[in-house]
Order: sequence, then C-alpha cells, then structure tokens
Amino acid sequence: MKKINKSIVVSLLTLFFLPTAYAQDVILPIMPVEKANLTDAATQLAKLTAPIKITDVKTAEKYLEGETLKAVKAVDFKKVKVLVFYWAGSGGDTLSYDILESHPEQINFKMQRGRTKDLRRHSKVFILRENVTYSAPK
Repeated sequence: MKKINKSIVVSLLTLFFLPTAYAQDVILPIMPVEKANLTDAATQLAKLTAPIKITDVKTAEKYLEGETLKAVKAVDFKKVKVLVFYWAGSGGDTLSYDILESHPEQINFKMQRGRTKDLRRHSKVFILRENVTYSAPK
C-alpha cells in the first residue's frame, strides 16, 4: 500500500469542506416561510400595509403557531427579523416582492389583486436578514 502525502489529504479536505463552512454563514436577504399558521392575536393586528415585525422568540410565540412557530424558533434573531402579513381579498390575490440590489438590500413587497369575487383570508410570513430594509404594499 502506498503512503499518501499528508499535505495532499489536508488540501483536499480543505477544498471540499471550507466552502460549506462559509456557506452556512451566508444569510439570504429574504426567505419565505412555506406555511403561515397565525394566532388570533396576529390576525387582529397584522395588515397587508403594516405587517407585524417579530424580533424575538417571545413575540413569535404570541403571533405564530404550529409548523410556522417551529421554523421561526430555529432562526437566530440577532441575524434576522420576521414579517407577518395578513389580509382578506380575492382568492387570486398574490403578495410578491422585488429585491433591489444595494447594500444592504431593500425588499419591495407588491400586491397583485385577484379578479375573482370570492373573499378569502391570506397570510404570509417572511424571514428577512436583520440589516435588510423593506416597504409594504400601499
């Protein structure tokens, strides 16, 4: 069996694992939460034009529940904030966003009203990096 040069092994390990270590420190400017389970308190307070801003676990427990609360509890509130939107409108309503390239990034939320005459309740939860600014739909 041949001897393997120790420096080659260390170089290869560094090549494969170092990018992974750096990637874990990168936080995207915005991350949508798949499902939004809100408490009654959140549905009373949150609006489309004025979302609830959550900056700690205690506040998250007050406004979120179920899988949404589990997902939000896993974040580091020193690095992120959470926005909760809630509104009633057409079943075809969509809330989208644009990321403006600046440093730090700016998120502009946009509402596209649906054309159907059915009244539905909508809720969306987004995790934003702490230094990102945002504007809610008008």
